[in-house]
Amino acid sequence: MTATSMLEYWRTLVRLCTGWNEVHRALDTPLADAVVRSRWFTSWSAAVLLASVSVSYHPWWRRVWQRHMLGLLPAGARWAVVVLGVAAAVAACMCAAYGLFRMYTLVGHVLTVNVFKTRGQRLRLLNVQTVLLPLCTPAGAGIVLLRFAHILGLSVLAAVLCYAMVLLSYGYNLIFHRQGLRGFLLLIEGTLLTWFVLAIGALAIAVALAVIAFFVVLVLRAFR
Repeated sequence: MTATSMLEYWRTLVRLCTGWNEVHRALDTPLADAVVRSRWFTSWSAAVLLASVSVSYHPWWRRVWQRHMLGLLPAGARWAVVVLGVAAAVAACMCAAYGLFRMYTLVGHVLTVNVFKTRGQRLRLLNVQTVLLPLCTPAGAGIVLLRFAHILGLSVLAAVLCYAMVLLSYGYNLIFHRQGLRGFLLLIEGTLLTWFVLAIGALAIAVALAVIAFFVVLVLRAFR
């Protein structure tokens, strides 16, 4: 399954370069196949982006590991800790990316349907967003290029973002039964609203954790 999903991931990336036929083809993928594909596509995209950031900021990561982690361990155990740490970080990022992706799809669909009074299937939205995930690979290349050729890296990231917006606008026209620029406007409005709601939710969780941590510190201080 892993090798097949990885091969399909790269095939989808190649087909995306030919236009929006891939978006239309993946629109009505059954639920069982859509869930499996979204899980693996999200995992591969998270791994690609994590690798891109690690390569781009390699000296910073190396200083952190040497000063705060590896310096406290015996020389023989350092490489084992590095390998286990990288594997654990990649696995955690893959799981977190899939959960956040599904939550973003759910919240975005609910807000778009209820706030903007439109109709469209959540499964179709999941399929369209999933099929565009392989674009994270050229975006990761742009992140790496930012360190060596800043203008070129920004150009690659801007080109990938614009192309993804075009394909998403086309997908929104099909999902929510819009025409022309109305799909693009719905995409912008729905995306801004979704990110605003998620940011407010994240802020509320952060405040709650801060309050809990404050009371924990008070209790520990009393025992001290």
